[in-house]
Amino acid sequence: MKHRQLQSIAHNFAASLASGMGFLVGFYGTQVFEEAGLSKDRHITIDFLSGRITHGTASKELTSAILLYQGAFPDFCEKHGADISDFRELSVRFDSGQLSNRFMVTIVDSGGTRSTREYDGDLGNRVRELDDRGRIRPKVR
Repeated sequence: MKHRQLQSIAHNFAASLASGMGFLVGFYGTQVFEEAGLSKDRHITIDFLSGRITHGTASKELTSAILLYQGAFPDFCEKHGADISDFRELSVRFDSGQLSNRFMVTIVDSGGTRSTREYDGDLGNRVRELDDRGRIRPKVR
């Protein structure tokens, strides 16, 4: 599967947790940005393939939700024409900022290609910035 398609799958999966609704796992309400704000560095990083929090601290409810998400990921991939083996890594860093919340999705595909994309808040829109010509473009990491 193409890397760009895997990025889309990973974004949609992470956006479900970011929204706080958790419809992917049967309406499991979470407050990941609020909990990130309580962590020492104001962020939480989650490895969805292992179902673990790799940075930050989380409540029992969020930890339980992450395990549910991990269990739902293979079916989510299948619905979108992918296989879980297409991913070597899927980690998401949720940042709680003073003015806005953001999340960064990092994937590594089965061929070893790595990418990170940054999204804004609960809606998960791509973060945009001005390029050297003054045009608004998606932020590149």
